[in-house]
Amino acid sequence: MSRHLIFPFVLILIQAAVFGATFSVNKLAAAAGVPPFAYAFWQSIGAAMLLLILVHVRGDRLGLTRAHLLSYLVVGAFAFGLPTALLTTVAPRLPAGALALVLSLTPSFTYLVSMII
Repeated sequence: MSRHLIFPFVLILIQAAVFGATFSVNKLAAAAGVPPFAYAFWQSIGAAMLLLILVHVRGDRLGLTRAHLLSYLVVGAFAFGLPTALLTTVAPRLPAGALALVLSLTPSFTYLVSMII
């Protein structure tokens, strides 16, 4: 493998490990009685902090206009918060493999439906 491909390959492996562990950790949190919306909130805050650090390190500026803040709220709630809370709610009732399969196929089905439309 060439030298310039090692870093992207390592990043893909890390992402795959995190994605795979998400379902097991989610199921453990649900079984331990963690409230779904609290779990989604704290997971979102952690991701937001990491992204803010990345933005700062890169020297970029975060848009803070009313339109930007509304966009952050809507995308955060509907694309991350609500799905994570729902996933935490149903996790104790489904096997982790079934959750992983359904969520892994979501982009493919979205693409298929968009092509049909």
